[in-house]
Amino acid sequence: MSTTTATPYSERIYKNERGELYFTLVCCPGCELEFRLLWPSSIRNYPNGAALHLECPGCKRAFTSKDLARGKLFHVGCGCEHYPAVPVVL
Repeated sequence: MSTTTATPYSERIYKNERGELYFTLVCCPGCELEFRLLWPSSIRNYPNGAALHLECPGCKRAFTSKDLARGKLFHVGCGCEHYPAVPVVL
């Protein structure tokens, strides 16, 4: 008998106009490391306008999405599984 444990995080919640799910990537304002976000499984829709609390996995700098310059938070359809993943705190 196998047991399945639900992960407390989702990797893709941002949807484009066709409903396709995308990863969300962030570029750290301190060390420029790019990393992807892991969303709490309770969040089903991308929180437009919400302040996301993040910590860079490289330099450990804590910041919010409001601290990011334009283009430093972006969405990618595939090919970014190799980026480090960081949980989001709203």
